[in-house]
Amino acid sequence: MFLFHIHVDAAWVSPEFETFLKQELGFFRTDFVGADGGKTEPLNHLTLKTRDAQVFRGAFAQVVTYAQSHRAMAGYVEGEVITFDKDFDWSPHDPNVPTPFKLEMTSLPPKTFRESEFHLTLCPERSDPRLLQRLTEMGLLMIYMPKTWGVALVFTAQGNRNLIRSLTLNLAAFLEKAGGAVMGSLKEERVAKWWTSDKAIKFPPVVRAAQWMNRKEFHARTLRR
Repeated sequence: MFLFHIHVDAAWVSPEFETFLKQELGFFRTDFVGADGGKTEPLNHLTLKTRDAQVFRGAFAQVVTYAQSHRAMAGYVEGEVITFDKDFDWSPHDPNVPTPFKLEMTSLPPKTFRESEFHLTLCPERSDPRLLQRLTEMGLLMIYMPKTWGVALVFTAQGNRNLIRSLTLNLAAFLEKAGGAVMGSLKEERVAKWWTSDKAIKFPPVVRAAQWMNRKEFHARTLRR
């Protein structure tokens, strides 16, 4: 059974809208802690999680209807389905495992939205600093997010569905062999629905190109999941 997420990503939300999201629909705050001084991540990030597709569709529609009719936010709403979710047991980092890819980013074309993204979450304080450096050199975007166990570092990339799936699987294979991640978790989140309050809203960058350095090939059916 798939897990669905709905995120409200906004520069601002009205108090009444936030009350509606929390009390009527069950959203909760999952605000980021910016790695870049707050230039790319939304200041307000609220999340709803459900395994019920009908609840997902109904909640998304209610969020958009309220936001439109009350002009209750500036930002966007994204509905996602989790298609890959893997935790990594800690093992010593092996610096001899080759890096799988290096990414180049670009701005998202107007009137479009990303198709998918992956999030690699880990503990920055206890993970091997050599692994963190290598992930940074891959060109992944970085952001911090509070967790129950502390502040997590999230490495992420967004873009085309097939490319993101291939990147996700190759990154997972790399992490399995390279080790060094503490509290490591990798998720792919595919966009099922989206809405924006304004055509001028800016979105995070997407992958323009991937330079493959040690690519593993996976069965085509795996890439379509």
